[in-house]
Amino acid sequence: MRQLQALGAPPEVVKAAQAQQIESECLVLEDCWEAVQLFQVLGSQWRVVGGGFTKPRFEGIHFPSIESCLNLAVAGRKKRQKLFADIVLMSDEAARVINERIAAE
Repeated sequence: MRQLQALGAPPEVVKAAQAQQIESECLVLEDCWEAVQLFQVLGSQWRVVGGGFTKPRFEGIHFPSIESCLNLAVAGRKKRQKLFADIVLMSDEAARVINERIAAE
């Protein structure tokens, strides 16, 4: 919501976005925090198929985008490999949940 407000979105757009937002809190362990932050950064890099006459299906975050993000943001090959695996795991699980919600609509 802060991003919409910062970009000067009209109040009715911000209110509509708030109505669609699912409120949830979760504990993120300290050693997972960097992967969660990078996962959020990659939020615009989803592979989505379908749409139009069919419901969209989220396939996951585009692997080359993950690699580019890690190469720019993270030092150390072993650390990048671990974060890559963590992000792919989160992407797969998020895609499963998103697709279940879309199918239930």
